[in-house]
Amino acid sequence: MSEESIKKIIKKYKSGTSTIADENFLFENVTNTDKTTHYIAAFIKESKLQTPRNLNNTLWDSFEKKTKKKKEFKLALLALAASVVLIISVYINNKRSDTLDIQRKEALLNEAKSMFKNSEDPQIIHHIIIESDLLVVYTKTEK
Repeated sequence: MSEESIKKIIKKYKSGTSTIADENFLFENVTNTDKTTHYIAAFIKESKLQTPRNLNNTLWDSFEKKTKKKKEFKLALLALAASVVLIISVYINNKRSDTLDIQRKEALLNEAKSMFKNSEDPQIIHHIIIESDLLVVYTKTEK
């Protein structure tokens, strides 16, 4: 490359309008004519860092750890909520099964009555003495 084009690239570099390709070419092919550029190129060559080979894998692993923790927390919270709902539904279902409906109660009462001797005595007669909306008074007489 000619001295003119190198000077143009140096001018672009000093004004801050050079591209990365221009800068790489300039630092690789620097001449001893411009001492400041030579010193800058030497400094850049000495302090240039190489990216680690597994940088992407390391970064993705760290991202996955963070998202995995969030997923595990959400899953644990969902499992806890499901357990609470299950316990409540079992409790409510047991409470309902403890109460009997009217037909079942009548059947049990009739079964219990059938176990005893008929206690109704046809000799006793009941008479109503007073009857109102709130009160009914009976008397019985034996024959």
